[in-house]
Amino acid sequence: MPPLHGGSRESRQVYASFAKLYKIVRISNTAFFSGNVEWALHFLNDALQLFRKVNDQKAVGMACNNLGSTYAALSQQEPHTGQKILDMKTCALERALTFLREAIAISQRAFDTASNEELKAEFAQELADRFFNRGILLLVSSQKAELPSILVDQGYDDIRRARDLDHDTQDFWLARKLLLRNSETTFCRHIRRINGLISFDDDVCLRDIWDVRDLIEEADKLLFAAWNERQAPLFQVVNRIGRRQQLEASVIQLEMVRQNFEEAARISMRMFAEDDYILEDSFRIAASALLRFISDKANHSYSTEAMLSTKMDVRLMLRACKNSSAIDHGKSVVFAFEFNERWQETTLLQKLNRNCLRFYNTCCRDSDRIGIVAEPPSQSGRFSLRLGRKEEERDSHHYMLDLATQSIGMTRNPALPMALQMLVDSSCSQTAEYESYVLLFTDGFSWGQGAYDAVRVQVERMNRERNNLVHLVILGFNLPSADCAVECGKLCEVSKQSVFFEVDADNIDAVFQSISSSFCWNPSDTVDLQRILTMEKLR
Repeated sequence: MPPLHGGSRESRQVYASFAKLYKIVRISNTAFFSGNVEWALHFLNDALQLFRKVNDQKAVGMACNNLGSTYAALSQQEPHTGQKILDMKTCALERALTFLREAIAISQRAFDTASNEELKAEFAQELADRFFNRGILLLVSSQKAELPSILVDQGYDDIRRARDLDHDTQDFWLARKLLLRNSETTFCRHIRRINGLISFDDDVCLRDIWDVRDLIEEADKLLFAAWNERQAPLFQVVNRIGRRQQLEASVIQLEMVRQNFEEAARISMRMFAEDDYILEDSFRIAASALLRFISDKANHSYSTEAMLSTKMDVRLMLRACKNSSAIDHGKSVVFAFEFNERWQETTLLQKLNRNCLRFYNTCCRDSDRIGIVAEPPSQSGRFSLRLGRKEEERDSHHYMLDLATQSIGMTRNPALPMALQMLVDSSCSQTAEYESYVLLFTDGFSWGQGAYDAVRVQVERMNRERNNLVHLVILGFNLPSADCAVECGKLCEVSKQSVFFEVDADNIDAVFQSISSSFCWNPSDTVDLQRILTMEKLR
């Protein structure tokens, strides 16, 4: 906010309070888009209380919309270790709907009472955003849980209202020759709408309400109209090439959802061939499409050398990305188990067995290499299954995973060093075709400080010297001490995709879901509410 010059002491105090609130809202929005939903909730709840005290309805509506969107994102997430914000996801959904309902009511009153036409158009756009937020939330929730039909119908109706308000507002801007002045907000709104509709492209009812191709055409026309106006608001935050990449990324995602992999790859190649720089989000989507196309068995026009070279280039570019999610283009995975006999016949062990088999079946592709290291059930020493293709050794993998998660041995030898050695000895883990992972399941009783310090040093050296990285995913089951958890966390600093979870019987399913989403990131089957919902700013 600009500095205040002059004024009374009381007015300066009020101004300073609102300047602080302005910063709080900006911080909460940043937290939301970076995935830190807890911080966003913390800041927004405080801001809403203050806005209610001063009875600023416009600010209250903004805070309610942002809180509703934040709870909406929370309702679609599985809680991680230590995250006990809400006991039930349904509670988050109820809170999201409550806040969005209040935000819509405030915006509707402002729209109905506005006398100035331009102000009325702004309220119409605000109302459209809030309707779209609630409609998307209801449709996403209906996919994951059984909702009353009246709520599903309300979701469709909200999307229809958002469409009508968007069209009316854009027609007004065009008639008043104000579209260029509002080009940034209009284009960004188009991208959010496109991403939302793509997530439900197989929903015939929604496609009849709003065809995503119409939105793409509108966004393209707006970009073309502003292209030669370098000072247009549309190009002040992101330049022309970046805006084109944002639109193309959405089109690529649509083509992948519709199984048009060749067209998706063709659009992706334009970015790689013509642009000096690529936005990170656009790069990840384009790279996924390109790798998906060249890896298709039906496409025999690319040699093995070309495929490996492409994967190598993508992997090197991924190292510069801030986002930790990997692009799944082939991996070597070693399951390493080190459990004390106290887990024999426990509920936790049964859940581990179920989740390991589900992870293997759904997150490991037929071409992936899988290895297993575990304690034998009845004798000292250790058994292992060296890295082998899933499609060739499926039965052996199932048998060994069953054995490792149902029968616990008596020895307490660390499994991680042997798992890492398995990767080192395997030729496939040293090629550009495979990314290397170790999934360590430990209760801490086999933890050896010296051994694991040496492992960390070795992994860091390998990641510096090799083209493909080694990632550590550690699940600590009721660890015996806080020091052990701290050491596990330090060990998982060797790469961006390395991660440590503290696991118990209550959160094990959620932890595996989180791991699965990071292993199998695919832009064509992901509903990313951070790219769809509108978070408003204090104006």
